[in-house]
Amino acid sequence: MPQYQVPQFIEVENPIIGPLTIYQFLWFAGGGAVCIVLYFILSPLFFFLAALLIMGIAAAFAFVKIENKPFLYYVSNLLSFSLKPQIYEWQSPVTDKPYDFTLVKKQDITKKTTNSPKELSKSKIQELAWRLDLGISQADSDDGVAS
Repeated sequence: MPQYQVPQFIEVENPIIGPLTIYQFLWFAGGGAVCIVLYFILSPLFFFLAALLIMGIAAAFAFVKIENKPFLYYVSNLLSFSLKPQIYEWQSPVTDKPYDFTLVKKQDITKKTTNSPKELSKSKIQELAWRLDLGISQADSDDGVAS
Protein backbone atom coordinates (compact mmCIF):
# COMPACT_ATOMS: atom_id res chain seq x y z
CA MET A 1 0.00 0.00 0.00
CA PRO A 2 1.52 3.39 -0.97
CA GLN A 3 2.36 5.87 1.77
CA TYR A 4 1.90 9.60 1.37
CA GLN A 5 3.48 12.37 3.34
CA VAL A 6 0.93 14.57 5.14
CA PRO A 7 1.86 18.25 5.47
CA GLN A 8 2.35 19.25 9.10
CA PHE A 9 2.23 23.05 9.05
CA ILE A 10 -0.80 23.91 6.94
CA GLU A 11 -1.54 27.15 8.84
CA VAL A 12 1.85 28.68 7.95
CA GLU A 13 1.96 30.52 4.63
CA ASN A 14 4.91 29.75 2.41
CA PRO A 15 7.25 32.61 1.50
CA ILE A 16 7.03 33.18 -2.24
CA ILE A 17 9.13 36.29 -2.92
CA GLY A 18 12.15 36.43 -0.60
CA PRO A 19 10.94 36.34 3.00
CA LEU A 20 7.47 37.67 2.03
CA THR A 21 4.35 35.68 1.37
CA ILE A 22 2.23 36.53 -1.65
CA TYR A 23 -0.23 38.32 0.61
CA GLN A 24 2.48 40.54 2.11
CA PHE A 25 4.09 41.18 -1.27
CA LEU A 26 0.80 42.34 -2.79
CA TRP A 27 0.25 44.82 0.06
CA PHE A 28 3.72 46.31 -0.48
CA ALA A 29 3.28 46.33 -4.27
CA GLY A 30 -0.04 48.18 -3.92
CA GLY A 31 1.49 50.71 -1.52
CA GLY A 32 4.46 51.18 -3.86
CA ALA A 33 2.16 51.73 -6.84
CA VAL A 34 0.25 54.44 -4.97
CA CYS A 35 3.57 56.06 -3.99
CA ILE A 36 4.72 56.11 -7.62
CA VAL A 37 1.54 57.90 -8.65
CA LEU A 38 1.94 60.39 -5.79
CA TYR A 39 5.56 61.04 -6.81
CA PHE A 40 4.36 62.68 -10.01
CA ILE A 41 1.51 64.57 -8.34
CA LEU A 42 2.94 65.97 -5.08
CA SER A 43 5.90 68.14 -4.18
CA PRO A 44 8.90 66.30 -2.66
CA LEU A 45 8.10 67.19 0.97
CA PHE A 46 4.45 66.14 0.74
CA PHE A 47 5.41 63.06 -1.27
CA PHE A 48 7.85 61.97 1.44
CA LEU A 49 5.23 62.37 4.19
CA ALA A 50 2.53 60.62 2.14
CA ALA A 51 4.91 57.79 1.19
CA LEU A 52 5.78 57.20 4.85
CA LEU A 53 2.11 57.08 5.77
CA ILE A 54 1.11 54.81 2.86
CA MET A 55 3.98 52.37 3.32
CA GLY A 56 3.32 52.29 7.07
CA ILE A 57 -0.30 51.36 6.39
CA ALA A 58 0.81 48.75 3.85
CA ALA A 59 3.24 47.29 6.40
CA ALA A 60 0.45 47.15 9.01
CA PHE A 61 -1.85 45.32 6.60
CA ALA A 62 0.96 42.96 5.61
CA PHE A 63 2.42 42.06 9.01
CA VAL A 64 0.09 42.96 11.90
CA LYS A 65 -2.06 40.14 13.24
CA ILE A 66 -4.30 40.46 16.28
CA GLU A 67 -5.35 37.14 17.81
CA ASN A 68 -4.17 35.34 14.64
CA LYS A 69 -6.48 37.42 12.43
CA PRO A 70 -5.14 39.86 9.86
CA PHE A 71 -5.34 43.61 10.46
CA LEU A 72 -7.65 43.91 7.44
CA TYR A 73 -10.29 41.90 9.33
CA TYR A 74 -10.39 44.46 12.15
CA VAL A 75 -10.36 47.46 9.79
CA SER A 76 -13.29 46.02 7.82
CA ASN A 77 -15.20 45.38 11.06
CA LEU A 78 -14.49 48.95 12.19
CA LEU A 79 -15.77 50.40 8.92
CA SER A 80 -18.89 48.24 8.80
CA PHE A 81 -19.73 49.13 12.41
CA SER A 82 -19.13 52.84 11.79
CA LEU A 83 -21.23 53.00 8.63
CA LYS A 84 -24.26 51.09 9.94
CA PRO A 85 -27.01 52.96 11.79
CA GLN A 86 -26.56 52.86 15.55
CA ILE A 87 -30.17 53.32 16.61
CA TYR A 88 -31.90 50.12 17.61
CA GLU A 89 -35.63 50.06 18.16
CA TRP A 90 -37.48 47.38 20.03
CA GLN A 91 -40.24 45.74 18.03
CA SER A 92 -42.77 43.66 19.86
CA PRO A 93 -43.18 40.12 18.59
CA VAL A 94 -46.28 39.50 16.52
CA THR A 95 -48.48 36.71 17.87
CA ASP A 96 -51.38 35.14 16.08
CA LYS A 97 -53.45 34.31 19.13
CA PRO A 98 -53.96 36.17 22.38
CA TYR A 99 -52.59 34.83 25.62
CA ASP A 100 -54.46 31.86 27.04
CA PHE A 101 -55.28 32.36 30.69
CA THR A 102 -56.57 29.08 32.12
CA LEU A 103 -57.83 28.70 35.62
CA VAL A 104 -56.06 26.23 37.84
CA LYS A 105 -57.94 24.76 40.75
CA LYS A 106 -56.43 25.06 44.19
CA GLN A 107 -56.66 21.30 44.62
CA ASP A 108 -54.34 20.71 41.64
CA ILE A 109 -51.71 22.98 43.16
CA THR A 110 -51.83 21.32 46.57
CA LYS A 111 -51.51 17.86 45.04
CA LYS A 112 -48.22 18.81 43.39
CA THR A 113 -46.71 20.35 46.50
CA THR A 114 -47.75 17.72 49.04
CA ASN A 115 -45.03 15.31 47.94
CA SER A 116 -42.56 15.68 50.80
CA PRO A 117 -39.00 14.44 50.56
CA LYS A 118 -37.94 11.31 52.37
CA GLU A 119 -37.32 12.19 55.98
CA LEU A 120 -34.09 11.17 57.65
CA SER A 121 -34.12 9.87 61.17
CA LYS A 122 -31.78 11.28 63.78
CA SER A 123 -29.74 8.07 63.92
CA LYS A 124 -29.30 8.08 60.11
CA ILE A 125 -28.03 11.68 60.20
CA GLN A 126 -25.57 10.81 63.00
CA GLU A 127 -24.33 7.82 61.01
CA LEU A 128 -23.77 10.00 57.92
CA ALA A 129 -21.93 12.61 59.99
CA TRP A 130 -19.72 9.88 61.49
CA ARG A 131 -18.90 8.54 57.98
CA LEU A 132 -18.02 12.02 56.74
CA ASP A 133 -15.73 12.62 59.70
CA LEU A 134 -13.89 9.33 59.14
CA GLY A 135 -13.88 9.58 55.34
CA ILE A 136 -15.72 6.30 54.81
CA SER A 137 -17.63 6.10 51.53
CA GLN A 138 -20.88 4.25 50.99
CA ALA A 139 -19.12 1.56 48.92
CA ASP A 140 -16.65 0.82 51.76
CA SER A 141 -19.39 0.36 54.32
CA ASP A 142 -21.45 -1.88 52.03
CA ASP A 143 -18.54 -4.32 51.64
CA GLY A 144 -18.23 -4.65 55.36
CA VAL A 145 -14.60 -3.63 55.22
CA ALA A 146 -13.64 -0.84 57.60
CA SER A 147 -10.60 1.23 56.86
